[in-house]
Amino acid sequence: INVSKTATTGGIEAYRHQIATYDAHIVTLLRKAGAIILGKLNMHEAAYGATTENEAYGNCNNPHHIGYTPGGSSGGAGSAVAAGLCAGAIGTDTLGSIRIPSSFCGVVGFKPTFGRVSNHGIMNLCSTLDHAGPITRSIEDASLLLEVISKFDDRDLECKVMEPYLHARINELKSLSNITIGFIDNPTITQLNMDIQLAYNQAILSLSSMNANIIEVNINNYLPEKLIPMAMLISGTELYNSHKDTIENNKEGFSNSFLNKINYIKKQNASKLSHAIKNIKKVNIYTRKIFQNIDVLILPTTPTTAFSFNESIPKNIAYFTALANFNGCPALSLPTENSSGIHSAKGLPIGIQVITAPGNDSLALQVGMILEKLSNWKPSHYNNNFCKF
Repeated sequence: INVSKTATTGGIEAYRHQIATYDAHIVTLLRKAGAIILGKLNMHEAAYGATTENEAYGNCNNPHHIGYTPGGSSGGAGSAVAAGLCAGAIGTDTLGSIRIPSSFCGVVGFKPTFGRVSNHGIMNLCSTLDHAGPITRSIEDASLLLEVISKFDDRDLECKVMEPYLHARINELKSLSNITIGFIDNPTITQLNMDIQLAYNQAILSLSSMNANIIEVNINNYLPEKLIPMAMLISGTELYNSHKDTIENNKEGFSNSFLNKINYIKKQNASKLSHAIKNIKKVNIYTRKIFQNIDVLILPTTPTTAFSFNESIPKNIAYFTALANFNGCPALSLPTENSSGIHSAKGLPIGIQVITAPGNDSLALQVGMILEKLSNWKPSHYNNNFCKF
């Protein structure tokens, strides 16, 4: 994200000395509102990954457990907010890159409706899936930041004119009695570890206790194991096209793992890319049908808690988050208690996701506010004394 007179690297070594000459639109809005821009944060190289393991700038640690990933690609944002180093941060989200680190680090992350927030001045990964949004320690703070940064900008072709988001409405929802909330039978998408399963069940029970109408939703037609590789092909193709000259002329400015991904992308043919784009677009039709019957969809944010850098990244890490990117829905991740420690270290944060239909950002945050009040989440000091709140 461009901050004038500061390097915009995208976590890429080749751009270590690429100094921005202007502020991104959202930075201009933040400054105008009185925000103090402290600096830039680490991220996964080119935003093309979910762990913030970065060969050029160093791995970014999870403040709840040193040596564990904070998630990604906006891992630095999630980690800094969780550690109390800033009041809030801005992340970007293509398949879950705001919500995954928010889940792993025990903070609030909000991906707005696609097109609500301008991407002007933000390094592109995938123009059809990219979202910018806030990471904070409370939903109220996320709401406040969203109002500031969600102003129309005609320099971004994907930015849309929408009804303004008003922070003052965050506490308007007093009851869930007229709200229909959908949940899923978890194995529909992927197996959860037991800690996530228990936290998810508790979130549904908590909402039910507030008289919400709770119904099970069938999302068997959503096949993330097939769709996410397609989305990676689309975003990888755009990524290569954006950085083609630099990649071809300065290979030492990129990690080997990144170049291996790009080499795979370059070998794919146009028909495969076209097929991928077509299938991602079909998810929009399917999602519209889901929200004909419910107001809110509740999902786990991630199927696992944070894990060690020595462990392999789970293939299903973005299964629950990618859905909202494919259809442009607003999606909130908020922390909840990990009280069991059955499958993973007790105290590691767990994220619960609140998703609403496109344009209904207010409802997502309002329901999140109610769930936040019902949660027993308290920031953890598990295994270190770095995390201070």
